[in-house]
Order: sequence, then structure tokens, then C-alpha cells
Amino acid sequence: MLDAQLPSFGSIVTLYQIDTAIYGGGIIYLSPSCLENRTNIVFNGNTYTAFPIDAQGFEIESGKAPRPTFVVSNLQALLIGGINEYRGLQNCKFTRIRVRRNELDDITPTITDEFVNYDTFYINQITSQTSVAIEFELITAMELANRQQFPKNQMVNYCNHIYRRWNADTSSFVIADVNPCPYAGTQYFDEFNEVTTQALDRCSKTVGGCEARFKTAVPFNGFPNFSEA
Repeated sequence: MLDAQLPSFGSIVTLYQIDTAIYGGGIIYLSPSCLENRTNIVFNGNTYTAFPIDAQGFEIESGKAPRPTFVVSNLQALLIGGINEYRGLQNCKFTRIRVRRNELDDITPTITDEFVNYDTFYINQITSQTSVAIEFELITAMELANRQQFPKNQMVNYCNHIYRRWNADTSSFVIADVNPCPYAGTQYFDEFNEVTTQALDRCSKTVGGCEARFKTAVPFNGFPNFSEA
């Protein structure tokens, strides 16, 4: 986990926004960096709380859409309120902003997008949660849009159930209060439907993920028999 970093003049500063508007909430502003005087960064009028963050996997590899991971410290429980109130922040818009240090508000109050890079993703699920850190999996806007072609947010070959997540501190699984997956078995599979451990137990959200766990009477909450337009 990273400590808050001090950006040098002209270096690239990374900022993150988590927009909870789909649940009636506001925008959470975070950054792994702070200013030279240890105060929070202000960019475009918004204050970004300096916090230990590690985000990776934003690049496209082998022609596949990226699925970045966003890991944030949980030592101060900064996101716990939003996670509990907003269904684990699932489907919330996630924006990564990269801007030069000299374009921040304390130096350049008026900015132009010419020097700013925006990357937009959406939170897919929490893949790990302990008292130390929380890890989120992100998906692209295109992947989310493909899922939302069908009524009631049900998707082609994508299950809407919220899968359990392992809490290493309590050595038990955390079960969602709303729309939980009914699986309570002791066989564990990763996002590729391969056998794994409790700590890495994650659902692929596909029919294959259901079949690996349930064998029969698969409770898949999607439309696997529909073809995408």
C-alpha cells in the first residue's frame, strides 16, 4: 500500500473520483498524493483527500478490455460508509484523472482539458476486504453498457447476484444484504472458474461460474439464451 506522495513541479499527479449518483449520493474525491505542505490537492475546485491508494491494470493488453484493480487503505474506514449504503459501490462511475502538478488550483486556478487526461471505468465488485485494505475490480463503460441492454439491469451471460467476499479479519464470508448469491458451499473458484482458496474465491458472473458451484439447478440471474445485438 502506498503512502501519500509529494508530487514535484511538472510531474503527473493522479486523482480519482467515485460517483455514487446512481444511489443518490455525491462524488468521493481521492488521491495518493498531497501538496508539498502536506495539505490535500485541489483541482478544478474539488478537494482530493490524500490517502494510501494502489491502482493498476489500466492499459489494454492483447486486445482485451482492461479490468483494473483499485486498492484503498481501510485503516481509517474511509469508504466503509459508502460501501454499506450503496451496495458495495457496484456500478458507480470511477474516473482516473492525470494532470501536471503545475495545473493544480494552487498554481493554475483556471485549467484547460488540453493538459488533463480522463479515464472512465465502473466499479464491478469488491474482490477483497480486510481491516487493512479494500480491493475493487473495475470494468469499462462499454462492458457495462452491454450489460444494460436488457430490462431490470439483467445482462446477457452476466449474473446480477452480488457474490460473497472473504473477510480475512473474521475468517468468514461477507454476504450482501441486497440480491446476494445463494451459494454457501465450501468449494472455491476464481474469476476464471478455476479451483482456488477461500481468500481468492470470486465469481466470474457467468453461467460457467454457476455451473462450477451448483452443478445442477443453476440459479443464474441473467439471460444466457439471448444473443447480443
